[in-house]
Amino acid sequence: MKDAITGTRWQNGLIAIANAHLLAAIPNRFLLETNMTANPLKEGLFKEKIIVKNGYLDIPDKPGSGVELIEGLEEQYPYIPGWWNKPYPGMPK
Repeated sequence: MKDAITGTRWQNGLIAIANAHLLAAIPNRFLLETNMTANPLKEGLFKEKIIVKNGYLDIPDKPGSGVELIEGLEEQYPYIPGWWNKPYPGMPK
């Protein structure tokens, strides 16, 4: 496969869906890399569960991004000013 496009995402479920839609529109796409460890920002954002089965994701085909966010995300995950990657105080150095 010459000049194949590969996507990667490690942030959250919404970015994964956006990247999946983007890659689905590219003829020479190859794969969408993702981190499969449990993370509430991946699994806990949507009203319907996103399922990866046998290494494949069925891209939602509803309007917009194809997914609906659960209610109350603003309260559950409030904005915290500062760098997103600041060290967690409980982690050993």
